[in-house]
Amino acid sequence: MNLTKRVPIRENQDWLVWRGELSGTRRLYLVKEVNPRSPYAQQLTTRLADEYRFLAPLDHPNLVKPLWTNETGTQAAFSDAQCSLSQYVAAHGRITPTLVANVLLMATEALEYLHARRLGHGCVNSHTLLVGPAGDVRFGDFLGYEFGTTNPLPVPDQEPRYQAPELIDSGLGKPGPAADLYCLGYLALELLAGDGFEPLFGVPEGANWLAWHADAYKQLTDWEPVLAHAPTGLTDIIAGLLPKRPADRAFATAAELKTALVRSRLTSDQRLPVYKPPGVDVPNTNVTTIHRPPVRARTAEIEKRSSERPVLVLRSLADPAVCRSFAPATPVLLGSGRKCDLTCAGPGVSVKHAFVACGPDGAWRVFDLATAAGTWVNGAPVRRATLHSTDHLYLGERGFEVALEYRSTAQPFDEFKLVTKLHTGARGRIYRAVWPRKDDREVAVQVFPRRFQFQGSALRRLLRGVPGVASVQAPHLMRVYRAGAERVGNDRVWFLAMEYMPGGSLRERLRAGGRLPVKTALRAVRHAARGAAALGQSGWVHRNINPGCVLFDEAGRAKLGDFFFARPMSAAPVEATAIAPADEPGDLAYLAPECLAGDPASPASDVYSLGATLYESLTGRPPVDPNGLPAEVIGRALFAPLRAPREFVRDLPASVDDLVRRAMARNPGDRFATPAEFGAALAQLTSPA
Repeated sequence: MNLTKRVPIRENQDWLVWRGELSGTRRLYLVKEVNPRSPYAQQLTTRLADEYRFLAPLDHPNLVKPLWTNETGTQAAFSDAQCSLSQYVAAHGRITPTLVANVLLMATEALEYLHARRLGHGCVNSHTLLVGPAGDVRFGDFLGYEFGTTNPLPVPDQEPRYQAPELIDSGLGKPGPAADLYCLGYLALELLAGDGFEPLFGVPEGANWLAWHADAYKQLTDWEPVLAHAPTGLTDIIAGLLPKRPADRAFATAAELKTALVRSRLTSDQRLPVYKPPGVDVPNTNVTTIHRPPVRARTAEIEKRSSERPVLVLRSLADPAVCRSFAPATPVLLGSGRKCDLTCAGPGVSVKHAFVACGPDGAWRVFDLATAAGTWVNGAPVRRATLHSTDHLYLGERGFEVALEYRSTAQPFDEFKLVTKLHTGARGRIYRAVWPRKDDREVAVQVFPRRFQFQGSALRRLLRGVPGVASVQAPHLMRVYRAGAERVGNDRVWFLAMEYMPGGSLRERLRAGGRLPVKTALRAVRHAARGAAALGQSGWVHRNINPGCVLFDEAGRAKLGDFFFARPMSAAPVEATAIAPADEPGDLAYLAPECLAGDPASPASDVYSLGATLYESLTGRPPVDPNGLPAEVIGRALFAPLRAPREFVRDLPASVDDLVRRAMARNPGDRFATPAEFGAALAQLTSPA
């Protein structure tokens, strides 16, 4: 990545932090690199790698997002930031109380996100809290730690003028959430006091600031007159953060501090003005000011029904004639992008802005995708919220009225009552249904197209596979109940009844949210491998494993399903799997090369497909480009070299990268021999589930 330095943010003997521009695009990034003149360059390179790994799985609008590291590990690029708060105060002077309250609230929300994961920032100060392109604040430039552990504890930074006493001397208390809040109190004091901050402490120039904080007997006494311009509510909150001993502080958690800030009514939507360093050409980031939607009361609650989930209806507030309905089967992506399920361009609407999904409990929930303008429900910003009828949902300035409607689609079919359509594909439709003869058990019923009755090879696969697979029962195999045909007019419509999986498929999750966290991806594919291993131990090979075959139950446990192409390993060779009709055109990208070449499938073929599924789960992209004619996809799978997952996910552990590449080796003899062996290797990388 060829970056040009535009704005220096922080420079000392150890670190160089600056705002860089990508040549040719004028896109801006925050760059942190090891000072090549530092005598501790090797140790600092290790620390930078630790910081990058710490931030990689985190996703919050008030945390910088790691994007790239160079080959030597001495430089890392993060999401853009204008400057540090230290620079901002030096350029603009002390900050108004309203803006300080807003900064505190944004920082507290980020700390609440970290602390909920038992992670601490460890070095909150005006150097490490950055001003984002839209005037928001973002934590960056830090090495976090886990609560309850001593490794890694943050490395003391000599530049900041405040640090939690318990992080300097463990005898003063145990590190926890209150440590970050202590520093947040002194940060607010610094922003409000400006040049008057240092004289409050009486510390001689060049003295050790950290020693002042480690001394429990030294306290600030005459700081409130310096903040005479600040409202009492704000100074009271700051006073509750400053005591040296954790037990004496008024707020033990970020959630408590957030509640106090909201109740104080000091915060607003105002953000910090743009930072423009003199004599520096910084591209215009074109930040749009978003008008906050009006606050309104909720007027409806979720209607409870025993076995039905409601349809979501979104009606445009600007044009009530524009209305879209969504079935509860799959998540719905909202945004201005053309590939969104609901495309809604407007001020502040991101390309992928939010998604909504209906859970097994029948509640529709909206999830904000870390957007700058935010997602709002009834005038309140949300990151995750349950939707009710008559709610007003805003993406930026684009508003919708929510309606939840129960549309009973139950219709008799053989022994079942079809309730809701879940999926439509090349092999027919899949419905959520109830089975009255089995105490109204929820099942999934696949109804094949009418032409299926004339497809002899497909019928043989169905009639051969159902009895065999139904006899195999394992925790990570989806149950198959029965197959049959229903007379409809002059046609015989075939169907297959299976276990209902309310959590949807892995393919749906990848389409809704991109790649999964490493632990989540490993867990899902490990469960699928256990299912494939159970099939293998019973003498069967799946032959068509892909993200659409990995399904989730109510507890989030993954199970392997879709046994349409399953075949006994002892059976005679049949037609190549590649020419069999797939449910999705892209499914060819997951088939083993030997199957695409026409050779019989084996347990090693299933290992390849599991590896390909894990590849997409980790990188967010299939291992083979699925676009184009089938012959083109097969050609790429057979002859194009496999790109390592770490090319797309820089912080992916080498052990995971090696495991995926071994599972997807072109020669079957170079792979794990069976799904059981592959599952055992996955289990070694993660804790058992």
